[in-house]
Amino acid sequence: MTVDHARVRDIEVLVVEPGSMEGEAKAPPSKSYTHRALLAGLIASGRSIIWNPLESSDTLASVELVKALGAHVEWGIEVARILSEGPKWGQPSVNCRESGTTLRLGVGVASLLDKPFILYGEGRLNKRPIKPLLDSLANLGASFLDAGGYPPVAVKGPIRPGTTKLDASDSSQFLSALLMAASGVEGGVEVRVEGLSSKGYVDATVEVLEAYGARIEREGYDWFRVEGPLRASTYYTPGDWSSAAVLLAVAAGTEGRIKVFGLRYPDPQPDSRIVGILRDYGARITIGGGWVEVEGGRLASVEVDVDESPDLAPVIAALGAVACGNTRICGISRLRIKESDRVSTILGILRDASVEAGLDGECIIIRGRCGRLEGGYTLDARGDHRIAMAAALLALASKRGGLVRGWRSVDKSYPAFWRDLERLGARLHVQGQDSNSS
Repeated sequence: MTVDHARVRDIEVLVVEPGSMEGEAKAPPSKSYTHRALLAGLIASGRSIIWNPLESSDTLASVELVKALGAHVEWGIEVARILSEGPKWGQPSVNCRESGTTLRLGVGVASLLDKPFILYGEGRLNKRPIKPLLDSLANLGASFLDAGGYPPVAVKGPIRPGTTKLDASDSSQFLSALLMAASGVEGGVEVRVEGLSSKGYVDATVEVLEAYGARIEREGYDWFRVEGPLRASTYYTPGDWSSAAVLLAVAAGTEGRIKVFGLRYPDPQPDSRIVGILRDYGARITIGGGWVEVEGGRLASVEVDVDESPDLAPVIAALGAVACGNTRICGISRLRIKESDRVSTILGILRDASVEAGLDGECIIIRGRCGRLEGGYTLDARGDHRIAMAAALLALASKRGGLVRGWRSVDKSYPAFWRDLERLGARLHVQGQDSNSS
């Protein structure tokens, strides 16, 4: 039964039948690059065009932010157009929904305003820290009212040219926010950085800002100097490695074969390292011009540090469940401040699937079942889009399939995920209230 996603309402359980996935897919546009291109288009004066933007609940939160800060946005099929005169106080606040990138980058851009602007969120977003970013912007003259280092936060600038320092150990988004803000400051800003992880996302920010005309000097990841102004530009959004990683992992974990188009390799996105991780698991990898193909088989266990790419942890864990031996996923401290406490939710979903797993210090240890799982279980995504996608893999790589509760949470980053799985051969149907609507 095909799932009509536009019509399904109030149904939280999706039946995922077992199977080996085969075929071709196109990677969705990058969520990270879409956020950055939208905000660069806001800071630049003139008409910017973004080709191939991702439409998801997170990126649409950034669209609302851009509108709230005075720009006009036209969102069409495969293109977004932004008409801006630079950030302006258009309304007093914006709801960033559950998008941490929107809120953190938005705090940086709002520091260019000379009136207070309030940013807040929903779900766990108001529990995700922002104090190091606020402290760094305060060194440049911004002022804030916040909830003890967490959203909601009222931001007032404008920040001035100068030098600041930043503790980026909680999130690379703090540095991306500072670089974005600096691109709107006449005279330039210097940033000295400590504790940075997920460095590839900072490279992505630099790439977008330079595409919009910023002049950036740097010494590795320790020191940056950014100077604008940005100019209106045409930007093409590359494919999203975080989402594509799930499709490639599905091939590896179900003994299938999937080719994903629309991917740059190598790519600054940290999750492009899934290629090497899948190779370590024992999958066969072929890389071509703009595509990657994975063929699965019997998987061996791996040891992976995910500090630089925490979004990969759920799908690495799902593969560990079907691999032979004990998989170790280390560097997990920042998993606790994601859309869920992903240390707990990863352990929870493995427990749902009757897979033995636990903690050893800052590592998750998974005792692999060396082949298909039994299935027949209910897997709770706990409201987290990355956990929902890992649940799909656990159900597909079983003998009896499974039920996924909270499956619609993928709308946050990859709304077409279930549809793409169907095109690769997955058999899906909804179960629950009003299931005849699908």
